[in-house]
Amino acid sequence: MAVAYIIFALDLMNTFFYNAVFVRTVLGLKGSYTFIGIAGSCSALLCFLWKPIAGSLSDKRGTSKLLTWCLFAGLIAPILTYASQSLKYLFLCRLLLAFSSPSQVLLRTIITNNANEKQSEALAKLGMVAAVFISSAALIIGFLLDRANGLDYIYGIMVVNAVSNLILTQFLPSSEVLQNQAESTAIDQITTPLKNLKTLSTSETYCDIFLSKALVALSFGIVDSNAVLVFMAKGITGEYIGYLVTMLFFNMFLVNILQGRMNKMFYKNDDGYQRALHASIIIVITLLAQGFSTQLWIFVMGINIMAFFRTVLDNSTMENLLKKVNVEEKATVMSSFDSIQSLTELTAPLVAGLVLEYLGIPILYLISAILFAMQCSLVYKRKNITNNVTSQIKKEN
Repeated sequence: MAVAYIIFALDLMNTFFYNAVFVRTVLGLKGSYTFIGIAGSCSALLCFLWKPIAGSLSDKRGTSKLLTWCLFAGLIAPILTYASQSLKYLFLCRLLLAFSSPSQVLLRTIITNNANEKQSEALAKLGMVAAVFISSAALIIGFLLDRANGLDYIYGIMVVNAVSNLILTQFLPSSEVLQNQAESTAIDQITTPLKNLKTLSTSETYCDIFLSKALVALSFGIVDSNAVLVFMAKGITGEYIGYLVTMLFFNMFLVNILQGRMNKMFYKNDDGYQRALHASIIIVITLLAQGFSTQLWIFVMGINIMAFFRTVLDNSTMENLLKKVNVEEKATVMSSFDSIQSLTELTAPLVAGLVLEYLGIPILYLISAILFAMQCSLVYKRKNITNNVTSQIKKEN
């Protein structure tokens, strides 16, 4: 499965590259930050609608086949963006890139379906790959972006990565196509995202995980969406932001290496909820410290602590989801789960902008901490329910 990991890494790098160069390209054409925000929100809406549809198509047509088309969109979008000379064409390019967004969840599906090791180990490997290659992308951007012809070089790297991915897809294992699937009408396909998300998020099986994902994504989203502005307000600017991003992903890489050992030492009988609870509590404390402390070293240390325990929480949540999902609906469930991130991206920038403008950074982090505290209570409740069920089963046996 090395091929799938390579595609995953190169595609992730391209996503990181595009987000950086798109802003610079828009500003080069005298575009505004408002334009960037509107383009991002519209792209997030399209991602939200498209990902569950892609999951449904993956179940019916095959994951590998759909992945090829998603990666093709990821090739065309940067080429057209580089060639665009007007903002309206850049806007359309940003929307086109949204059609490549399911590639990450499709690759996760392929890897976890074909992994020889446990799913938790496969997820840890994905986390390590993400950390290494996003760190590399951050360093490349920091080195090239402000140099002469730096944008040209970055766009060139993106095209090479995208073409390589399309070639490598030919070496992926063929995916199983589910038979006897009823054909959907065009209206059904349009309404699929909301139907799937409503059904799954209100089901007894998935409701707690989907709600937890929404709270976590919104909590992090209102902080992450204005991270650069917060960094600048704290006195972190220029190349130091690149170094900080690299440090964050190094911590992500480290926790994915250590998590297996940590689980054996401290969480032998844990079903995932204990780890999630501990990580959530530490994140709440860290958010409050970051928001109300005036010391730069506390803020920077908090970022690194957050990166560490955020990875623990993400891996635990995904592990719990994979334990519940059936193979027949796996792509649909994971696409709907992933689309929650796109949904929160519609609201998080707006909330963060209003809070920063009228209330300031401390309140921004306070709101984020409150949302995470709600997530803590949800995980604690689910943990108790799971423990009670396990105890009851042991008594009956």
